[in-house]
Amino acid sequence: METMATSDHHTSTTYSPWTTTTPNPIGATCARSPMLPPVEPETNENYIENPCVAMLSFGAWVEKSCLEELPFICYEDRFYGEIKVTNVTVNNATLTWTEAPGDIDHYRVEVEGDVQTVENQRNLTTDLGSLTAGTRYTVQVSPVKCGRDLNPQTETFYTVPHKVKDLKVIDVAERSVNLSWNKPDGNADLYSLRTLESPERDIKTNVTEEEVDGLLPGSFYTVIVRSGVEDESRWSEESNITVCTKPGKVSNLQASNNTNNSLLLSWEAPEGNFTGFKVNATCSSNESWYSKEVSRDERTVNVTDLPNGSEIRLFVTTVANSTLDGDSVNITSYTAPGPISNLVLTMGYSSLNATWDRPIGSFSIFTVEVWQEEKLVANDTTTETYWESLDNLKSSASLKVVVYAVTGHLKGPAVCRSNSTLPRRPTSATCTSVSTSSLACEWKAPENSGTTKYKVQLKSNFWNHHWNGITKETSYTFNHLKSGTIYSFWVYTLSGNETSTPASCNQSTVADWREVTLSMLCSAEESLLCDSPNTTTKINEQLDTYLKTQLGTQVNWTLQDLKEEI
Repeated sequence: METMATSDHHTSTTYSPWTTTTPNPIGATCARSPMLPPVEPETNENYIENPCVAMLSFGAWVEKSCLEELPFICYEDRFYGEIKVTNVTVNNATLTWTEAPGDIDHYRVEVEGDVQTVENQRNLTTDLGSLTAGTRYTVQVSPVKCGRDLNPQTETFYTVPHKVKDLKVIDVAERSVNLSWNKPDGNADLYSLRTLESPERDIKTNVTEEEVDGLLPGSFYTVIVRSGVEDESRWSEESNITVCTKPGKVSNLQASNNTNNSLLLSWEAPEGNFTGFKVNATCSSNESWYSKEVSRDERTVNVTDLPNGSEIRLFVTTVANSTLDGDSVNITSYTAPGPISNLVLTMGYSSLNATWDRPIGSFSIFTVEVWQEEKLVANDTTTETYWESLDNLKSSASLKVVVYAVTGHLKGPAVCRSNSTLPRRPTSATCTSVSTSSLACEWKAPENSGTTKYKVQLKSNFWNHHWNGITKETSYTFNHLKSGTIYSFWVYTLSGNETSTPASCNQSTVADWREVTLSMLCSAEESLLCDSPNTTTKINEQLDTYLKTQLGTQVNWTLQDLKEEI
């Protein structure tokens, strides 16, 4: 670039060398000097009429003709303007700027991003179109003066992003929901999530899936999702979806009052909202046995029609909005087994054998209890349908056998049968105390016997008298007997309906003698035949035989010939 200045006169410049030698003093003389010819200046080929001083770009000064046309510069004050961006939409925006000072030719508007350029703009506003949603744009407005750009004014803005697409729920929990969506057309740097019920809580994310937590179980929420730009200056239209959180789980689930086909199920309600409960029961094979829906106010259900003696899984599910199921809570319980049937006891002298039939339904084990005189003498379990005790019981013992099925911790109805072990015979039967009208008999109890009863009998065949008695003692006295009579005594051990073989003895009461005189008249064809000793002997023999036939040995009697005594 050159700078020129003008001058009003011509100048010529001659140059003479400088010297540093001091001349000697010259004395005055009067000598005549010859005339020197005039000095003619040399012609300068670079002579310029009316020159101007110009400064070259590298700093040197030169002379140039002032008539030579050179470029010029318009010097103005620096322009500080302001740009406003208004009416911003997803694809459009309006620019407005302040007027530059001086005689401005026009304005040039440049948009960095989509490279939109507006030339020869003389107004102070312009509309931008065909922009991309959610995109950052830098706008530059340059005033043009004298064919030269003045310093530009710059502004940055974002277009409004499009709203998200395909907003949907991908998972629902008790206190949160998980949403997903598709990125909108154009650009979006982040997303905002909030609920209509709690607008003050705003969740920001830059991914297209997010969890909204801090919710109440079983409640409806409207979730609003917007797409936004990086500096959060522009947000899209709202997309929203309504969702119900899962209801909470019941607590303290318990089963009680278990019978062989029912139980009582109880629970405590969860936190939050719900409309009811579903109650289900299955057995070990996952076969459903019970299903019922109950209202929100119920906390107990009597579960019925269950199989006997079975493991039962019980489920309670909270329901919200009458359709949305929460997570089920379950416990395992049991129904009591039914009663056994056909309990049969087979008794021995010191053993017993019990058999029975299984109850309807499944079961785990059987419990067998053996009681003797209110004392438990045996308690055993078995998976079989029989039980026996060998040689460890007392004879003649009255026993009660109790059998019931057990499933889990539950007992089925008990079935009882009573019987006694077989009785052993008593020993050493004897009648020791004898009188004319009574007999006192005693015996020894059988070995290893329980509390025993005895049946006693006394019989006189002659008199056709019978006495019977029952006693727990080992002695018995019979009264009101006939004197001088031989009695047969029997003693039996009793055990339930069973009777042992007897121990016996014979004993005669003390004779209270009475004399009976028989007179006989003898007649014979031969003289003195009746007085013959042989005749008397034969008569006595025949009489003795007759009395033995009539009296036998059952009473005390003797036959004496009084004639012999005379």
